[in-house]
Amino acid sequence: MTVHPVGVDDFAEWNPLWRGYLDHCQFAYHPKQAQLTWSRLLAHENALHGLLLHHDNVAVGLAHYLFHFTTTTPHPFCNLQDLYVRPAFRGRGGATMLLTAVADAARAQQADGFYWLTESHNSTARALYDRVAVRTSHVLYAMALHAPAPAPDQ
Repeated sequence: MTVHPVGVDDFAEWNPLWRGYLDHCQFAYHPKQAQLTWSRLLAHENALHGLLLHHDNVAVGLAHYLFHFTTTTPHPFCNLQDLYVRPAFRGRGGATMLLTAVADAARAQQADGFYWLTESHNSTARALYDRVAVRTSHVLYAMALHAPAPAPDQ
């Protein structure tokens, strides 16, 4: 398996993986949002980056991450936004390869840390995360800032 940054010609491989990730997370897929996300990945808008995992030249996984500054450290932090490997390819080291590639990118940016969130019930992912990282004691809170937007035109 290999990992590489997304490129302008990768949309046809990325999009089904993105849809699989959204399905796995029980989020709706909206083509306009997919196009917006893709354009942000290519433009590195808000420091958003994407990686694809390939097995025998077929895309089987993805990772999205971004960099942001904090008030307590001189260098940025890296936040893993999304990590997904097709179910048929799980347990083969692909997710670890994607995490390693993001960690390498964070080191290259001299990031002071690398973190991500996962659902408490995602025991498969958490088993991996418990092996490669330290679970913190932080508790996540979220506040809705506006009513849910209507679904974009499909």
